[in-house]
This record gives sequence, structure tokens and C-alpha cells, in this order.
Amino acid sequence: MRDTLCNEDYLKKKIILNENYIRKNIEEIVVLQEDIKNGIQRYPRENSEIIYDTKLMLFQMIYSSICAKYSLGLSCDSFEEMYLLGVKMISDIGYRRIGYVHMIQFFSIGMLLEISAKEMQKLIEKADEEEQDDILFDFLVNACGWERNINSSQFQKESPYSKTLEIIKLAAENREAANIRLKKYVEKEWLEGHASYGWKTAHKKVGYVGLWSFESAALAKILALNDEKLKSSSHYPYDLAHYKSNKRFSVKAIETVEENRRKDETGEGIVSNRELECIVPAQFQNMVNTAIMDYDKLEDEEFWNKYKLSEIWYTLEMYEDDKKKAILLGTILVNLLVDKGYIIQIDYKEDIEDYIDNIKNFWGEQEIKLVRFELENDQNYYAKVPRISNVKNMYEVHILDER
Repeated sequence: MRDTLCNEDYLKKKIILNENYIRKNIEEIVVLQEDIKNGIQRYPRENSEIIYDTKLMLFQMIYSSICAKYSLGLSCDSFEEMYLLGVKMISDIGYRRIGYVHMIQFFSIGMLLEISAKEMQKLIEKADEEEQDDILFDFLVNACGWERNINSSQFQKESPYSKTLEIIKLAAENREAANIRLKKYVEKEWLEGHASYGWKTAHKKVGYVGLWSFESAALAKILALNDEKLKSSSHYPYDLAHYKSNKRFSVKAIETVEENRRKDETGEGIVSNRELECIVPAQFQNMVNTAIMDYDKLEDEEFWNKYKLSEIWYTLEMYEDDKKKAILLGTILVNLLVDKGYIIQIDYKEDIEDYIDNIKNFWGEQEIKLVRFELENDQNYYAKVPRISNVKNMYEVHILDER
């Protein structure tokens, strides 16, 4: 057992159940594909829709099985074949529905397994096709000697992934300092950065198969960092990081990365809603303004895809149904600002006092206060805003002073 927080019997059963599910549903996909060729429709839903959703579920099962096998202590080669099946699923369904975290983690696993360039290129091509804009993904790709068709300008999820930039920069200047920074990232920042996903208490729930920071192991491998002090970590995949050592990496200068990041403060601000400039920092105002305009201008499907709303609404239909019932713009803006690291999101059971130091102050020398954004879910959203601000609503979202 690599993860002693897991239930060993459950992991063994989960692996068997997943493999049976995967085999059965691959057979069902073959039948449905033949039905499409022959013009046969057995179900109310379109065959193509069923195939897509089945492949999405298969990817989730594949990722779950990889984590379960690793947590159980099985050899890393035990899930190489399953990884290749996951590549095929992503080639067919893309990243938008599986989300950014799965994208970066799955790609990192492939690097650590040293999967062939031919297979990894399929993942890169899909990211380029969808114009996935992410600095960390670019770095991993470039380090392997591959290239993308776009130059990314942001971290899709600022917390915790933007912290990896500090590790990368330190590795070029002070290797020991980079080792220490990596350890802090894994042991403190990584889990907290996913608090909104419920990861901090995930091990207490049925279905836990382990949580592994595969991207940190990929960075350690690329940068040749000493990760010995992370060997016993519950979230650092040490064995996988040292599974193979045939790949040679090329670490290019990283100085231009910050220049490529979006500089929203050079724009005109939130011309669509000037009041929000009192609570939205300058560097995020253009992004917010664009989202406000897109909300009214773009078709629902285009907007849903552009802003990756599958992480909030599982399907386009769910988003469209909710939009008919109420304004959703405030909820969308809050989630965008969570991804940027301005607003912090925690479970309603969590105490804000445990996270207060993680809330960034983007307002310089201004006197600030803590506010809470009230959304209709079981999460709490907090940010530090200027004390003089008196904005009570961000569209349908109420803003409450906390202190």
C-alpha cells in the first residue's frame, strides 16, 4: 500500500469492477458504432451521444483505476496499457468535459511512464485543437522536446498551479531552494489549492482511491530535483517519479513566461459594469468585462465551451435550463475569479480562519475587508476588497461583509 488512507479491500474490488465496466462498455461502443453504420437506433437518445458519454465515463474509470492501482502498491507497468486506452478516450472526447485538473494530471502521468511520443502527441494535438491556454501544460510539453501551436498566457487554475512557476525558476538559480519549494508545494499548497473539490476530506468518504500530485513529480523529474524528503508523502508519487529514467529533458529559459501572461490591467476596465471595478482588481477587469459581454453576445454552447462551464454545469443542457430560470452571470464571474486566485472557495463545513492567510490581497496599500459571495451551493467564497467599497451584488450573487 502506497496510500495508507485508502481501504485495501475497497481498492482491490474497485480495480476489478472498473476493469469489468471498461471491457463491457467498450463492447457496447462497438455495437453502437455498427448501429450507426447500419442506420439502427435502439435507444431514445442518439447513438453518437451515448457513445460520447460512455467514453467520458470510461476515461473517469481509467483515471480512477490508475490511481487505485498506484495507491494499492502495484507496479507502475500495471497501468501502462490502461493509460494508452485513456489517450484514445481523450482523442475522441477532448478535455473540455474532463476538466483542466484531469488534463494536467493525466499528461503528467504519461510523462512519468515515458509513454511514446506518438501517443503523447495525440494529447498535445487535442489541447491545441481546443486552444487550451495553460503555461504549465506548455512547460511540460516543451521540456519533452515537443511543441505546441499556441503560446499560453495563463494558468487555467491559478491555485495551486501558478506556484509551480516558482519551483521552475528556483531550479535554474538554486537547486536546494527549489527542493524546499517543491516540498512546500506538495505538502501545503497542493491540497489546499483543491479545497473547493473537497479533497481535504476526500479520504474520509467512500470511493477514495488516493490523490496524487503527478505534476509535481513530473516537475521533479524534468528539473532533476531531489525529492527524497517526499518519499513518504501521501500525495507525492515517488515510485512513479523514479520508475523510468530514459527520457532526456530540455528546460528552456522561462524568463518570457511572465511576459506571456495576460496583463488585463492595460485595458479599459469593466466598461460593462463600472461598479464592479470597486471589488475586482485591475489585472482581472478586462477578463470580467469580456465575460460580461460574451454572456449576452455568444450563443450558449459557444459561451459554455469558451469558459469551460462543464466544471460548474455537467452538461450544456443543464446550463441552458438554469439560464432560462435565472441570471447566472454572477456565479460564472465568481468561479472565474476563483480560478484566478482572487476569490477563495471552501466547503461550508470548513472554518474560514483556517484559510485566512491564503486569501491574497490585490489592493496594495488600501485598507481592506473580508467579504463573502453568496452562491446557491454548499461552498463559501471569500475575497479581500477595499474597505471603502459598498458593492452589495455581483448580478445575482449577494456580497456580504464578514469583517
